[in-house]
Amino acid sequence: MNDSPQATTLFIALVNRNNGNKIIHAMREAGAPGCTRLAGHGYPGQAGANYMVHDVLCSLLYCEGGPLMNAAAAVCNKNKEIKMLALLAKADNGVAIPGPTTPLKESCVKLIVSIVRNGKAKGIMRAARQAGATGGTLIKAQGTGTKEDVIFFGISMVPEKDMLLIVAPPEKARDIFQAVNSQPIFQEAGGGIAFALDVADLQSLNVVNGFEDWTN
Repeated sequence: MNDSPQATTLFIALVNRNNGNKIIHAMREAGAPGCTRLAGHGYPGQAGANYMVHDVLCSLLYCEGGPLMNAAAAVCNKNKEIKMLALLAKADNGVAIPGPTTPLKESCVKLIVSIVRNGKAKGIMRAARQAGATGGTLIKAQGTGTKEDVIFFGISMVPEKDMLLIVAPPEKARDIFQAVNSQPIFQEAGGGIAFALDVADLQSLNVVNGFEDWTN
């Protein structure tokens, strides 16, 4: 029997470049067990607009998320140059596996996550934008690799992946998720996976118009 504590909440924050460590330091002081910092490229709400580079912070929490959100917010309140979109998503009961009939709770902001083959996120973002998404964040990643992967000069060639994060407001979440889920890449073997998490808490700090301005 496994009696180890189970993480109940996923913390994700998008922070303007080179400011992520300041948020991580504050969260650790507030009791966060750890945090991973990644580099992400923000897709603007409008096609062809300039994108910005984010620090993407991820942490699985074994404790109450509110104090950690408050600690992160305090950093932004002290330094108005730091822009942050932070959310808490319930990791234990908020997952919606792809499918045309997958139910989504209408009242919740959603974090829509797509993990697809390298280079395919652009088409997914285009479809999401047409369905009402105001932006997204692209993270370059790699698959974990299997024994069947190609070996080249003794090196396992694991596939590169695109990981796309989209925060969708309640009134648009269903349309955006269905637009993402309808993309042909998800019908291909090994093409990718998409899922949605209910956002339990969302804070947009030093960003004037929330979703609309985050990636402009």
